[in-house]
Amino acid sequence: MVFLRSAAAVIGVLAFGLVWGVNAGSSAWAQSAAGQNNFTHYAKASEWLAARVENLNQDCLTKNDKLTEVLCARELKVGVRVGYKQFAEVGNDGRFGFEIDLAKEIAKRLNLEIAMETVSPVDRIAKLETGAVDLTIATMGHNTSRDTQARFILPHYYQSETVITGYKSIIAKKPEDLAGRTVCVTVGNYANATLSQYTGRLMLFDRPGRLINALNSGQCNLIAQDDSVFAGYFAEEEFAAKYDMKVGFAQVPWGMAVTLNKSAEFGALLSMLVREMFADGTIMALAEKNKVA
Repeated sequence: MVFLRSAAAVIGVLAFGLVWGVNAGSSAWAQSAAGQNNFTHYAKASEWLAARVENLNQDCLTKNDKLTEVLCARELKVGVRVGYKQFAEVGNDGRFGFEIDLAKEIAKRLNLEIAMETVSPVDRIAKLETGAVDLTIATMGHNTSRDTQARFILPHYYQSETVITGYKSIIAKKPEDLAGRTVCVTVGNYANATLSQYTGRLMLFDRPGRLINALNSGQCNLIAQDDSVFAGYFAEEEFAAKYDMKVGFAQVPWGMAVTLNKSAEFGALLSMLVREMFADGTIMALAEKNKVA
């Protein structure tokens, strides 16, 4: 069940992202479209990029926009998570996961070196604003309230929902069944505000891995996190024997994001790149490689 849900999240996200952006009146969609309308004569992102690079030396003297700044630096600084199973992890050979591979592929298509910066739900948007990172690919749900904080790249690359997981002995088939119970969550999760309306209290942890540890140690009887986090754990026989998914809610698409400041062209170019990566099968291939789909 978890595998099918993850596959659908990637397969359906292209259409879902476009429909969501238009129907919600998303300013991110308007921002992306506004930037791209100035470059509709470019059929491919590579053509667009070549045209910008051709006159780059003069532009580097002023750096009046984010795309110029990134191209002149010859480096793409990407904010990514750590400790997020299958999406962004760190091993003996460095960083790996679905979002890590997405970041590397985008830098490759922009002909740039890549520098990865660890971000968390607390600072992933703030680091865009300060310039510590140029692009964030960090399990970030896109909703209209965040359009005032960052420019999201459409189409989205993934879709998830928050799921309550806990001991099989606990019965909770709907959010109202959580009344009076403590639910452990991660700081910055978009669904915390909704969840707090149903539970007795929320106990906060800084990352999903520590949330799982708290469940296994008995510190938490119920935890809430994106279904994407649980996919890998439920594939483990011991975990699946003890716990089950109780209730899911708050579906949300995940989006890459850049700063709002002077980034219309940068955002539009990235949007074209992501569409091309869906069309040529790259995103699905990376998802399958990392067992996300």
